[in-house]
Amino acid sequence: MYLTLNSSSIYYEEYGDGFPIILIHGSTVTGHADWSHIAPQLAKKFRVIIPDCRGHGKSSNPNLSYSF
Repeated sequence: MYLTLNSSSIYYEEYGDGFPIILIHGSTVTGHADWSHIAPQLAKKFRVIIPDCRGHGKSSNPNLSYSF
């Protein structure tokens, strides 16, 4: 799935239902790479949202700006 935020196209994966939690990946990988093993377990009780930060994975970064 994608959403547009400040002219960037942000890719994210979503699992489960319930109270939402967002898992942010480390600076050199993607959300899927960091969290694909734990997300299904957490999704048993939570709505898990895993974005790719701007310029990582499938997310764009048209302004070439990076910050966490």
